[in-house]
Amino acid sequence: MVRAALPLAFLILLTGLTAGLSLTVDLTEVTDHRLRDIQYSEEISTVQNINTSIENIGSIGCTYRLKAEFQEGNETIERFSSPEPLWQGANTRAEILYIPMNYTGMIDTNLSITYCGQEKPVENFSFNVTEKTLPQQEMDSRTVEASERSAKVELEEGELLVPEEEPSYWKTSTSEIINGTATVEYDAPIFDSSETITYSVVEDNEVIGRTEVQLEAEPTLMEELKNRKAEILGMLLGLSVLFNVLLYLRHRGLLDKEKLPDYELPSLKREE
Repeated sequence: MVRAALPLAFLILLTGLTAGLSLTVDLTEVTDHRLRDIQYSEEISTVQNINTSIENIGSIGCTYRLKAEFQEGNETIERFSSPEPLWQGANTRAEILYIPMNYTGMIDTNLSITYCGQEKPVENFSFNVTEKTLPQQEMDSRTVEASERSAKVELEEGELLVPEEEPSYWKTSTSEIINGTATVEYDAPIFDSSETITYSVVEDNEVIGRTEVQLEAEPTLMEELKNRKAEILGMLLGLSVLFNVLLYLRHRGLLDKEKLPDYELPSLKREE
């Protein structure tokens, strides 16, 4: 009897211990990428276009961006693609457009990718610049909307805006001009609306000018009139008072008529 009870008691004890255990599964978030079909020109006259397909093969969503460091002689210039948010398994095409200014010869390039707070090298290559691109004539642009991340700009010509000069440590990218309007994007460590970004205006793969983009929206004519409403009303009131004083003095004969402009208000015209 005792021998039969021992296995039963052991089974009950084991079942209780097993029920008290909790199974912990450690699922680590994975961030990773895959690049396909990296394209660039080994020789250019004006614009270098670096583009590739980016795929998120990690387990979480990330924002991906290409980064290129161009070595022009003793100067290193950084350029970026637009940020591309990708969920796991998604892919997109990213590109960097770059215009070497006032330079000919070989340029060494370090291409990398940034995502989820990390940066990884992609490829190193060199290309030759055969023609010197000089700064072009200034073109007018008007900022109609602006925020800490982007600005909407209007201009009359061009197909693309390619970054030429930006504040230190800002990340800018190429913007397409559609029906005279472009949305420029920027990533600033500390945003300052008084800063400006200079872009080369490109059409048919040639630079046709440059424009300095303001990061604060310019008021429309109606907005300007509303902002200066008090000032305008004050000026009109002052002119009205002065005009009526002159007419009064003329009416009283205290002011030489020949020294006055030939202005008369019908309601104040003197009856002969």
